[in-house]
Amino acid sequence: MSNKGALAVTNLLDSVKGISKLITNKKVIDENKHGYGGLQFDLKTKGKSFRHKIFLNFNDLYDLTIRGKTNTNILVGELTQLLTWVVELDNNLEEE
Repeated sequence: MSNKGALAVTNLLDSVKGISKLITNKKVIDENKHGYGGLQFDLKTKGKSFRHKIFLNFNDLYDLTIRGKTNTNILVGELTQLLTWVVELDNNLEEE
């Protein structure tokens, strides 16, 4: 069985321009019995780093865990907007 979640999260991250420069320590989250899994990574902005986990769940929606707190059933568009906002925030902090 292939890890649908890891592939989906990788494609999602690849679609967000500039996010790759902020990601370190990327690791695959093993798939469950349904073939769903995801990625764990550190997202670093302005010297602060937070561990993130994004998991594609059985509903084909995403579960996002940041600093041990999980939000479930997030739409891909919402997650893309959030990650884009993080990149924009980091870019604005660099300009200051």
